[in-house]
Amino acid sequence: MKAFAVRNGDLVMGPTTYDVVTGPAKIAQDLGIACREPIGCDRFHPNWGSLLPTYVGLSAQQVDLMVRGEVSRLIQNYSMVQRGIASADVANRVTPRLSPSEIVGRVDSIQVQQAFDAFSVQITLSTLDHNSKVLLTQVVGVTA
Repeated sequence: MKAFAVRNGDLVMGPTTYDVVTGPAKIAQDLGIACREPIGCDRFHPNWGSLLPTYVGLSAQQVDLMVRGEVSRLIQNYSMVQRGIASADVANRVTPRLSPSEIVGRVDSIQVQQAFDAFSVQITLSTLDHNSKVLLTQVVGVTA
């Protein structure tokens, strides 16, 4: 399934049209955006987004545990949507919209590195076709 490529919040232009991402790059883009978006920001998808920006400034032990839990929740929600798409395609007997390289198979690791006013999250996951993908995202605190 194709999605428009996004960099720094903007669509990426190619030579003649907008660039697209597919496969593991799409997973990385989708999850990176979900990590940085505040939960509930999309009224049509209330579980979209995360609480991660609210964790900035907490103690290192709290942040590590809370971030791992929130990232696991994000990936679980993302996988549930993927399973719904795959199930609908099978039920409707249409060509699958997702390839094995676009479906999360397992999460290999979640690592958190905390700075003063931000932290980075490195997620290593494998797709159903056993390709490993590393997603690194920076999360900054919410401003009042």
